Amino acid sequence: MGVNEAVSNTVYKVYGYFMQHPRTAKAITYVLLALILVFGVYVRFSPYWLNGFEFFEFDSYIEYWQAKYVYENGLFSWYTLTRDNPATHIFWYPWGRDIIYTSYPFLPIWIGTTYHLVEGLGLTLKEWGVLQPLIFAAIGIILAYITGRELSNGSRITGLITALLVAVLPAATERTVIGYIEKEGVAIVPLLLYVYFYSRLMKSISKGESSLRKTLYTVLSGFFLAVIGWLWGGYVFILGTMVAFTILYPLL
Repeated sequence: MGVNEAVSNTVYKVYGYFMQHPRTAKAITYVLLALILVFGVYVRFSPYWLNGFEFFEFDSYIEYWQAKYVYENGLFSWYTLTRDNPATHIFWYPWGRDIIYTSYPFLPIWIGTTYHLVEGLGLTLKEWGVLQPLIFAAIGIILAYITGRELSNGSRITGLITALLVAVLPAATERTVIGYIEKEGVAIVPLLLYVYFYSRLMKSISKGESSLRKTLYTVLSGFFLAVIGWLWGGYVFILGTMVAFTILYPLL
């Protein structure tokens, strides 16, 4: 028996065992997903041992400054950060900076508003902001598993591979390390939710499901695509990619 044949037989036996024991397969899947999640979060948390709760890169401070302004002045105060607002004159003095035309509102509004819910835990606003990349990365890894399964018609292996790629690839890790309060790292969450609900919409149309369900998936996919635009200028690239996706997905 050759090596390839031995490997194939082993794979078939393992596959057959899990097909006959779905609960065991499900339990192992969740254990592996938990390990991937822990590893992905730990990698991103590692800079803490060197820098503590510090910002990573200057853009993070600008996001924090906006979040602090929202926390102190209210939910929609972000939209007052124009050059007419003296608070913006600390940037490019003395002319100031039109924040609302040169930045995106979601992240500072999210940090400044949700801090009201967690400040009783003893965290400072700065520490809450510094932790955001870890929070969104953890959610993103879980959503990668769910979306991977959705796009592969329920394959747990595909879901785990997708989650692993998001957890370890440098392109997915760089802007989600602790202290890197940036838009790109957070955008993975609404992006994956958009892809998930868009896929559900396509399947719903294909199966001829109820109009209510199709409407729900349309609204949810459109909403999360809009959130990407509210959060990150990269929505332009997402739209370009999704045009091709929209054309090819029904064929696939």
